[in-house]
Parts: sequence; structure tokens; C-alpha cells
Amino acid sequence: MGLTLSVNFEAQLRCCICLDVFTSPVSTPCGHNFCQACLQGYWDRCDRYSCPLCKTIFDEKPKLSINCSFSEITELFKESRQATCSKMELERTRADIQKFIQERWKKLEEIQKSVELSKINSRRVIEDSIQAFTTLVGSIVRSQIEFVEKVQEKQKAEETRADGFIKELEKEMTELQKRNVELEQLWHTEDLIHFLQRSPMLCTSPREQDWTEATVHADVGVGTVRCVTSGLKRAFKETENFFSAAEFQRMQLHAVDVTLDPSTANPWLVLSEDGKQVWDGDTQLHLPDCPKRFDSSVCVLAKEGFTTGRHYWEVEVGEKVAWDIGVVRETVNRKGIISANPEDGYWTMCLRHSNMYSCCGTCCFSLPPNRRPRKLGVYLDYEEGQISFYNVDVQSHMYTHRHTFTERLYPFFSPYTNDDGPNTAPLVISPVRMAAQ
Repeated sequence: MGLTLSVNFEAQLRCCICLDVFTSPVSTPCGHNFCQACLQGYWDRCDRYSCPLCKTIFDEKPKLSINCSFSEITELFKESRQATCSKMELERTRADIQKFIQERWKKLEEIQKSVELSKINSRRVIEDSIQAFTTLVGSIVRSQIEFVEKVQEKQKAEETRADGFIKELEKEMTELQKRNVELEQLWHTEDLIHFLQRSPMLCTSPREQDWTEATVHADVGVGTVRCVTSGLKRAFKETENFFSAAEFQRMQLHAVDVTLDPSTANPWLVLSEDGKQVWDGDTQLHLPDCPKRFDSSVCVLAKEGFTTGRHYWEVEVGEKVAWDIGVVRETVNRKGIISANPEDGYWTMCLRHSNMYSCCGTCCFSLPPNRRPRKLGVYLDYEEGQISFYNVDVQSHMYTHRHTFTERLYPFFSPYTNDDGPNTAPLVISPVRMAAQ
């Protein structure tokens, strides 16, 4: 099995008719060797018997017998060749297995590093959240103390005010009661001279003080509660902004390069050469109506599709007054008027009339000028079933769709119609620039 055969020797063991190693080799009278079946087939096709190699003509058909020694040599060669092939195959298999082992080790190390990184990130997130929540709890406690103090201050003020009223009322009542006693005594006196002397003074009506506005409030008033709740709102907003900024920075780590797919673009749309911009060209192009193309709705998909993992990209919307951005299922209807809602495989955010935002027809809202996004961030977490939209300019969350995904998803873009001028600017897929830590 370990026999080494030269290339020339191998050539000597090949039949010149089938060009393969001899099978049941036989020899002609002229000394040449052929496979028994090959030589018999050759003679069956000829009018006379001759040597296929040297063309020697035989008067009659030679009697052929298998060359046993030569046959053993060819069988040995076949076995050797088979062993060589098997050994080569074994080497290839061994090399493949070693390659697989190296790939698995690399993947194993990658997963282990990811787990360690996940632990580090989790610890950092927990530490940050503890700090944020501690600050929030501190704000709540301070607000509670402030509220109690304000209530107590108001209560003391009301008590002081009431004490003043009470003292004045008691003094006035004492004077009135004293006068009432004097009047009673004067009424029963029999001394006319005394009566005439005292009656003018006692019969004069006493000075009447107006007590209608003198009230003491039984409650602390809504202003105190509103003041405290306003402080709590600010504290909660600061905490929300803290988590939103941290979330935004982690999300950008999953940035992907997204390019528009011309084969899906509506004929009214124009794409830049680099596939990063799209706008309404105001003229219908003559394009083949392939199954992937949207024929009525002015939209286009990206070339890149996702069936797993986390992905993030950003789109400049600038001062456009209308647009649609999001993701869609691969199997969405692309012909005729489409219905852009989750039931039909669309998870998008859209803008209409310059400041009317909505998410697939729900969650309609407007924004103040300083909060309107000029650049929109889109984040897809396939396994979590999450599609989120962010205002990149202020690093704030806008809306999140949640769904269980089972198909390939593609980034979706619609610059909308140009609206006779106000909406001519393109949607621009821009490179992700990491937010400052």
C-alpha cells in the first residue's frame, strides 16, 4: 500500500483506448496491451482484426487471455492510487476539521470576550443607574421635606393670623360684655340724675369692626403642591435624560452601513450614485417593473436586510415637511397603493405638514421648533422585537414599535412628494458619529 509509482510507470498501466488503468488486461501478438472489453469493442467496430496502436493486421482473430501478472500489477496500482486518493481526502478532511476547530475556538473566544464585556457593561449600567436613582430618590426626599416644611410654615402662619383674630375678638367681646353690664345696671337704677348723666354715653352705638374678611384657611392651597410636583417633574426629567443619553451611546455601537437599492425604487424617485440620498425627481423614469420595485408609493428599500442582531443607522431629514422612515418585511406588497401599518409589515415614523409626527397612524404629536429632529436615528433589535426612533440632535427617544419578527427586515425610506417645492430636499443616509461620552 506504501508503493511509490512514478508518472511514467502510471502511463504504462493505462489503456490507449479508454485512457484508464487496465481492467482485465490482454496482449496482442504484436505485444501491446489493452483492456479486454476495449479491444473486443474495437474489433467489433472494424472490418478486420488489427492492433489499435501499431495497426498490425492479423489474418485471423487472435486468441486472447488475461495477463495474470500484469493484471495483478494494475490491481495493485489501483489499490495504491485509491489509497493515495483516500489519504489525500483524509488530509483534506483533517485540514477542514482543524480549520473548523480553529473557527470554533475563535468563536468561543469571541463569545467569552462578549460575555466579559457584557458583564463590564452591565456593571457600569448598574452603577450609573444606582447613581441616577440615588439622585432621584434624594430629590424625592428633599421634595418631601420641602413640602412638609412649606405645609408647616403655612400652618404656623395661619395659626399666628388666627391668634391675632382671636385676641382682637376676645378684647372686643370683653368691652361689649362690660358695656352690656353697665347698660343693665343703668336700666334698673332709680337715680334719675345718674341715669341722665350716664345714658348719653352708654346709649351711643359702639364702633363696629368689619370681620367678614377675617378668615382662616383650612387647607394649604394648591400652589404648595404644584411647586413641589414641579420640582419632582424636573428631577424625573433629568433622570430620563440621563438614561436616554446613555442608551443612545450604547445604541450607536451597533451602527451599520446602509445603501439604497435601485431595483426597489419607485420610478418617480432619484437616487444618488453612492446610494446614500433619495428625492422626488418630479419626473417618472422609464424603469423595468421588476417584482421588487414599488410602482405606486414613492419609497425605496436598502440593499441590506437583517434576520438577527442589533442594527442602527441615521437619516438626515433637515427641514423637509414630509417623510417616512423605518423598516419593512421582505414580503410586503410593493404594487399599487400600500397600507403602511404593522399588520401589513411596516414599522415606520412619518412627518406630515411640517410638524405632525405619527407612528403608523398612531401616537400623533407635534414638537416645539427646538425639539424637531433634523437627523433621525433608527435602531433595530431583531431578537427583542424592537424598532426605536431617536432625535439624534438632542439624543432623545421619540417612539418604539414592538413586534415578534419572523422575516428578513429592510430599512425603508420615503422622501414623500416634493409638494410643488417645499419638500424637494433629499433624505440622506449619513455616517454615524459617536455621541460624546
